[in-house]
Amino acid sequence: MQTYIQWRDVMKNSKSAMLATACLFGLAALPAAAQAQEEGASDAGTGDIIVTASRREERMQDVGIAVSALSGDQLQTMGVASGKDLARAVPGVNFTAPTGGSGTIVFNLRGVGLNDFGVGNEGPVAIYVDDVYNASLNSAAAPIFDIERVEVLRGPQGTLFGRNATGGLVHFISNRPKHEWGGSIDLRAGDTSFYGEGALNIPIADRLSARIAVVTEQAESFIDNHDGPDGSGINKLAGRFRLAYEGDTVRADLILRAGRGKSRPQYTFEATGTGAHGQGVPIDTPAHQIFGVPNTPSLATLDDDDPHSGAVNTPGRDRRENVGGTLRLEAALADGIDLVSITDVTRNETEFLEDTDVTPLQLVEIASDSRTRQFSQELRLAGTGDSVNWVLGGYYFHNRVRNDRDFNLYLLDTALRSDFSLKAESVAFFGEAAVKVAPTLTLVGGLRWTREVRHVDFAQDLFADIDGSGLYSPTNYVARVFEFNRTVNGDAARQATSRISGRARVEWRPGDGVLAYAAYNRGFKSGGFNNLLDASNVTPVQMPYKPETLDSYDIGIKTETADRRLRFNVNAFYYDYQDFQAFRSQGLSSFLSNVQAEIYGVDVDFNLRPVRGLTLSGGFELLHAKAFDIDLPDGSQADRRLANAPRFSLVAGMHYEAPLGSGAVSLDFNGRHASSQYFNIANSPVTRERANFLVDARIAYRVGNDGPEFYVSAVNLFDRRYRLYAVDVNSLGFTQSMYAEPRRVAVGVKAQF
Repeated sequence: MQTYIQWRDVMKNSKSAMLATACLFGLAALPAAAQAQEEGASDAGTGDIIVTASRREERMQDVGIAVSALSGDQLQTMGVASGKDLARAVPGVNFTAPTGGSGTIVFNLRGVGLNDFGVGNEGPVAIYVDDVYNASLNSAAAPIFDIERVEVLRGPQGTLFGRNATGGLVHFISNRPKHEWGGSIDLRAGDTSFYGEGALNIPIADRLSARIAVVTEQAESFIDNHDGPDGSGINKLAGRFRLAYEGDTVRADLILRAGRGKSRPQYTFEATGTGAHGQGVPIDTPAHQIFGVPNTPSLATLDDDDPHSGAVNTPGRDRRENVGGTLRLEAALADGIDLVSITDVTRNETEFLEDTDVTPLQLVEIASDSRTRQFSQELRLAGTGDSVNWVLGGYYFHNRVRNDRDFNLYLLDTALRSDFSLKAESVAFFGEAAVKVAPTLTLVGGLRWTREVRHVDFAQDLFADIDGSGLYSPTNYVARVFEFNRTVNGDAARQATSRISGRARVEWRPGDGVLAYAAYNRGFKSGGFNNLLDASNVTPVQMPYKPETLDSYDIGIKTETADRRLRFNVNAFYYDYQDFQAFRSQGLSSFLSNVQAEIYGVDVDFNLRPVRGLTLSGGFELLHAKAFDIDLPDGSQADRRLANAPRFSLVAGMHYEAPLGSGAVSLDFNGRHASSQYFNIANSPVTRERANFLVDARIAYRVGNDGPEFYVSAVNLFDRRYRLYAVDVNSLGFTQSMYAEPRRVAVGVKAQF
């Protein structure tokens, strides 16, 4: 097997993006260089970035983990309003959006991700909010608001974070109340959209304070539906109440949160034929010929070249609600020893309907309702000393999932109705220590033992409109197609897994501002059970899938100059991926199965302040990500690239600020390039997304030192057309494609009080 990267192809695909970025930086430096001659070299550096990658606060440059972090101000300036926007801001972050940008978001780090959009599964890149793991795949789609910072940890975090952090994790940390009156607002409006975010800080008593934050986002559809209501409009509302107590030895936080959102799936139709190995290939056949019906005006609109238009008879819906609460207690037991307790309860509900065939004909539709309930409890005992830092802890997690789904095949006058329920329970104990064995040398080691048990109950029934009374009329019930539970299948419907994960790391500090490290990390993600759309052609053996295990080997170096004007970090990694949970299709059904995979690459990130007022930042990733012996639709096998894993990706940003009158003007450019990638692991030609380069821009004026800021922002400045996801349904003659929003321009105001 060949396991090398085609570096020539990578650089060829990336040349234009790198040239554009270099020009952007070069032009930006011209005005700042002139200013620097007047102001000298007394500027502040890039400043300290504090992260909690080791479950304690540390400078990002002092921890031997590949981590990126952005402050709340940076997120607002870059227009990061949900998880999908992080890909524009953090190097190497990709995501899967099976229903488009406003629905389910699944992160992908270094090629590790999940392409399964079924209810009941969990991604290998964990989502944490205020130190709490969120199992639902809808977590990343929630609005990002009133955030202190976001941390992105790459590679297995199987010791301290543990649960399903095989590929890494994304941690959102909200603002804690301050003991003073104050607040902030951020309002912006475009020609068809509005975004509003606000927060209020309230001192209640001597040691007690509260913070209330709300956000709303409204947007009209950018999909023009010629046969009914338009698709993809957004309506989101979320709020958070946080109560904080600050005692001499005790600290307490109560966080209550709720949110809801609704949109319409943003699919468009692309005619598709069947090519080599049974995979979809683009064709020019008109839609009316594919479906064998007269060419009506609405059907003809499917053949135009506008990805933001279509014709669907069922507009669809995507509604989501979440409610939750977290109680965090911290107690200083002795000098340098703290006890932390984190208790959380979260509920998620979704209601989903799609016009699967993406045409004005009533051929195929899917309706799905789901409910998720999770409870978690974590206890940590941590000690900090001159030469030893340590953490010991225990974790309990309980999750219940219920999903009712209808697969309506109107073209055959039949339907499949499924009931899926899953219960997962997990217990873990962990510990980690960092020992300074010499002034320049630190050894880090940790272990985590996890026990997880899962139970599933799945049933699918067939209906046929025999008497014309409707598909789901009791008289049209035909038979039970498939059933999988402990009553029928015994212990096959129960999975019990015990695993040990951990890490070992050496950190060497040969001089000021330099950290070199080498690390071994092991992470695992538990197995589970497939939630099948069509179970008519599967066997009970295909229902469960095994746990996956990732062994990671990293070497890296972090550097910064004495004045902290320049920060430059490099990390090289190799992943041995055992039993990778690959998402593949068989007929009209899709499911997870286990294969072997290999990943390696290099991450680079930097931050530079060459002169006063100018900050350049960014990074890139070179990636080789391959899975072996993938089953293709025709029954053959082949090695394939992992889905959503571009060989080269780059993020580059520029911030320039200069005084103007009594205030200051600022200019921001942010660019992201990704080489070509596939949206499925079979690498179907119709799911290949070509390389793209996106640019966002923002210009602002701040009144005085602390006055309001008025700004104009543009996302996707050059109005590039690109897809977020695609599903190969060549067996029915088409591909579902989910396109990103076109250029979005807004005028806004931001203020603190």
